[in-house]
Amino acid sequence: MKRIAIILFLSSILSCTRSNESNLDYVDPTIGGVGVILEPTRPTVQLPNSMVRVFPMRKDQLDDQIRNFPLTNSSHRLYSVFALMPVSGTVNNEIWSKRYEYGQEELRPYYYSTTFETSGNSIEFSPQARSGYFRFQFIDTQEHYLRMGILNDHGEIDVQGKRVITGTEAFAGMKAYFYAEVDTDISEVKYQNSVDRKKLLIGIGDQPQTVSFRYGISYISIDRAKQNLINEIPEWGFESIKNNAIQVWDKAFSQINVTGGTVAQKRVFYTALYRAYERMVDINEHGQYYSAYDHKVHESDEPFFVDNWIWDNYIALEPLHMILNPDMAIQRIRSYIKMYEQGGVMPSFALVFGDWCIAQLSYELGYVEDNTLFLDRSENYKNVFRVDKGIMWPRDKDGNWIEPYDPRFADRMYFTENNAFTYNWSVKHDLHGLFDLMGGPGEAEATLDQLFREDLGLPKFQFWHTQPDASGLVGQFVMGNEPSFHIPYIYNYLGAPWKTQKRIRMLLDAFFTDHLFGIPGDEDGGGMSAFVVFSMMGFFPVTPGIPVYNIGSPVFEHVTIKLPNGKEFTVIAKNSSSTNKYIQEASINGEALNKPWFTHDELMKGGTLKLIMGSKPVLKYSPQSGLFDWF
Repeated sequence: MKRIAIILFLSSILSCTRSNESNLDYVDPTIGGVGVILEPTRPTVQLPNSMVRVFPMRKDQLDDQIRNFPLTNSSHRLYSVFALMPVSGTVNNEIWSKRYEYGQEELRPYYYSTTFETSGNSIEFSPQARSGYFRFQFIDTQEHYLRMGILNDHGEIDVQGKRVITGTEAFAGMKAYFYAEVDTDISEVKYQNSVDRKKLLIGIGDQPQTVSFRYGISYISIDRAKQNLINEIPEWGFESIKNNAIQVWDKAFSQINVTGGTVAQKRVFYTALYRAYERMVDINEHGQYYSAYDHKVHESDEPFFVDNWIWDNYIALEPLHMILNPDMAIQRIRSYIKMYEQGGVMPSFALVFGDWCIAQLSYELGYVEDNTLFLDRSENYKNVFRVDKGIMWPRDKDGNWIEPYDPRFADRMYFTENNAFTYNWSVKHDLHGLFDLMGGPGEAEATLDQLFREDLGLPKFQFWHTQPDASGLVGQFVMGNEPSFHIPYIYNYLGAPWKTQKRIRMLLDAFFTDHLFGIPGDEDGGGMSAFVVFSMMGFFPVTPGIPVYNIGSPVFEHVTIKLPNGKEFTVIAKNSSSTNKYIQEASINGEALNKPWFTHDELMKGGTLKLIMGSKPVLKYSPQSGLFDWF
């Protein structure tokens, strides 16, 4: 305990020596806080990839009332557990569910604070990995309470003695537990219903005062929650916890440094990087973790990562961490293996790209028959590409093309979240095979051009009635959903890299801005933000599983990635600006680069990708002049 206290004390000293200019200062968790059609982003306060995730519970960033604060969010956007709220006044029916107006608030990855307008009471929060620390300021002489409750169907909260509160809550087939302490005596306890003990008011007196509330969270037991608290917050002192959180985040954000661009672009970039650390989360509790896959507690010194939507995050988020945190990426993969060993299933989607990935894995493991089987299956997309229409087209159970059918008006009967205009390009593992079906590269390029120009055929309100996930529209291209992220980069494969550069810059400028409406669709806990991080740096992994990055159009003039192996990879985009978005010349480590891509190995060895940017597209490149040879 003394050692941990010393570490926290030293972190508070180190915070005083933190550079006046920190990338952390650009982060604004309110960006995207109002959903375009579906869900807004949540201003999550947490440590990177950690269990405790807290945010004010409200509709979105324009909602001026807060319902509660959860002690943690257990699953991105789906489950929160244990509600907490400071309240004052007469106990009546209203107080049990009353929402409180707030005005100004401070939102940081490591810290939250606000003052409630009617009561004048204020609240602060700062996290540790499996624990958290609230600080409440009550300003007048009336009865003050901590209102607590269960957010899901089952559970109860108990008060033990004068300063300890514990709770259990069931959700999604498992349970969460907390152990909390306050630094003042509890004067009374009032349950709304003494039978189920789901909601209570914890009285803390009637005088102006500051009250601290520290707690541990566990998926194992209340005793384990207590131990998590002892391990991480052994002493009272809000500022030391806050300063420790600052240091953790500052280290994460110092891994990528940029110069050039605007302040707004830096705010977008570093906020996107912040969201890329929301999940997966490590639920190992200092040597033990509970697995919902076999409903057992396991002893382990390794992290156990959960809370991931592979549908969203395999595209950019997981590849990003293969660069920034390769050891953690390996631990995530090991977590999936443990899930299979414990529950007999491995989370996945039975998509054609998934078959190709399995084929690659079976090849590496020497399973020749499996490799052949899944490679063959990965070409099943050819069975639903209608050559005479030039687009993916549904068939009936007898194999006949569905008629009448217009791909512009299709609902979710045939496709998931997007229509055929998006899924036409989902064959990222066999693009040349797709181009052949389309009639060759020239026809494929024309089809790709038309994607960004195709009319919806309906008023937007009618289109979105059946396709609510298809937001951020440019023609029929959907910027607001993950299956589209690689599509602008396909021009690199068609001999028209200038069109990739044009489209990427337009999409970033139009849809990723530094205000409440700055996310064009469901952000999905890092899935969309990782696309922003990659694309603003100037490259993107079109086909996860192939260790190659396609070059786009860097927003910043200088990007340096500090790699975990101690080396650095730098992207220099000389003269880059809103008008100078086209690549004129390129080299890597001083050698002329005659292709629109570079490898993961080249990146991880460290080095420099140098691009000369200009205002006019280079339509054809000559290898003799040391420029790109894309043809």
